[in-house]
Amino acid sequence: AVMYNSVIGYVSQFACCSGYSQSGQTCTDINECSPNGGLGPCAQICTNTVGSFTCSCNTGYALSGYACNDVDECALVISGCNQICTNTNGSYVCSCYPGYQISSKNSTCVDSCAENNETTSNMAPSITVVIKSGESWNITMQPESVSVSLNSQVTLLCQMTGCSSPQTTWYKDNVVVSNVPNLVIPVLALSHRGFYVCKSGDLSSGAVRLSIKGIYQYFVHIQLNTSTTLDIASKFQMYLLGRQVLNNSANIILVNISYSGSSLDAIITLAGNYSISYDLFNNELNALLPMALGYIESNITSIKRFDGCPLTNSCANKYVWLESEI
Repeated sequence: AVMYNSVIGYVSQFACCSGYSQSGQTCTDINECSPNGGLGPCAQICTNTVGSFTCSCNTGYALSGYACNDVDECALVISGCNQICTNTNGSYVCSCYPGYQISSKNSTCVDSCAENNETTSNMAPSITVVIKSGESWNITMQPESVSVSLNSQVTLLCQMTGCSSPQTTWYKDNVVVSNVPNLVIPVLALSHRGFYVCKSGDLSSGAVRLSIKGIYQYFVHIQLNTSTTLDIASKFQMYLLGRQVLNNSANIILVNISYSGSSLDAIITLAGNYSISYDLFNNELNALLPMALGYIESNITSIKRFDGCPLTNSCANKYVWLESEI
């Protein structure tokens, strides 16, 4: 405050600084936290100071101006959860996959048997496949078909329960692909399509068929009125490969061929934005056939959706993709 003496020609003035109230020539601190039930302008915690105030937040929140925003401990990987972390307002919750439980000492997941000093007879052994695509996890105990976008990351986790933890092995189309429970596919490609089975000791999971969204396949059998040669088969393959079909809504990305005598077999893979029906593709292929075969007289005798299942009656028991070498 500044006072000017009017006796010597100055005007006498007195003013308080910001954060104070004035009564005559007395300045009194303003408690900015008094309104709003003691919060003042703050969202959670208001602390009065001499001539001012400060805002702060409860644990699990971060200050932004006067507001308090929830801290996602799971996204920041600061929760301490080692398996499943679920963010909540101001906090988080740790949980575990089947066969594990939260440790009595901290928030980590430990083997249920090790935590409870159980034996195999106390807990029935079982095996579960846990699938992650994007941000969500899907747990399946039965054979299941999972469709995932091309180029995305997929995680297959083989989870055992019971008190014995033998070697874990992942099989794709009956071929060993990993000896660790956590099978990660960083970038999903056509070659990753197939049937995945997890085995641990004497236990075996159901087969999970991993397919790709927007990818459709047809098996086509063509009968020619002449002997099929390598030249004819190759021209058929090259003519179709990369061609846009169905009013440019789908693209032929792969053509696998085999031939014998006067017949030609092909597995044609298309990438499209919707489910491609049998009738539409059958009509389209019949229109392309003359040019594809150099106007050799021919006839499509069989065409059916394929999508990786073996072309035999033992499909349910034989997990093989005919184009698995791609």
